[in-house]
Amino acid sequence: MLSETELQAWADDEFVVAHILSSHITEYTHLEECLAIGSFAQDELAHARSFYEYCGLRGRDLDRYIFLRTPDAFAVTPLATYQPGNFAELVVKQYLYEVLDRLRLDTAQKQATDALQTLLTTMRSEERMHYDHWIHWIRVLADSPARSRLESALEKVGAYCGLSNRSPAIWDAAWYQQAESELLAAGLRLGPPETGAEVAWQEPFATLIGRMQSIFREHPEVILG
Repeated sequence: MLSETELQAWADDEFVVAHILSSHITEYTHLEECLAIGSFAQDELAHARSFYEYCGLRGRDLDRYIFLRTPDAFAVTPLATYQPGNFAELVVKQYLYEVLDRLRLDTAQKQATDALQTLLTTMRSEERMHYDHWIHWIRVLADSPARSRLESALEKVGAYCGLSNRSPAIWDAAWYQQAESELLAAGLRLGPPETGAEVAWQEPFATLIGRMQSIFREHPEVILG
């Protein structure tokens, strides 16, 4: 059975991915795509909350857990922290993350309790829609004048595959290989994964967390909503 540590690490990823994804709602001129991005970000936030609550974190305890931790206390996968610089990088990041989530779900559902199974079944149907959306964009960009930008994004963001901080690695082994195989079928090449400090993600993540936590840290007594 997955431990609370593993589920909380997964929740950290979902929370951070959702936050970064939501920042792109207004940066793309296609209204339908903006709506999809907003919907997906909400899904990821709901998944994060569900995992946190399954582990017993609720209400103000959950607020404090998220908004009073230091950046190095988040057990995040480095890919989750990546802040895309353009739409092609956003597509590649989200596609790679959905491949990882699919592997996580496959592993988790073999070990889950009945209560967790219900949560994971709902999550799987939503993540399937996310995956279909982002692989569709991979194919669209591959057959468009933006292919070179997609290839650049695959090279850059692909380096984050296989990197782990303190998050559990039970699902990491097949991550890069799965994505590489799918992309090769589309005539695309994924950048090689880095295994050391070549990808510097900690400092940008610390800056991001600082912005996310600033209001709560200034006014921890305020309850919103």
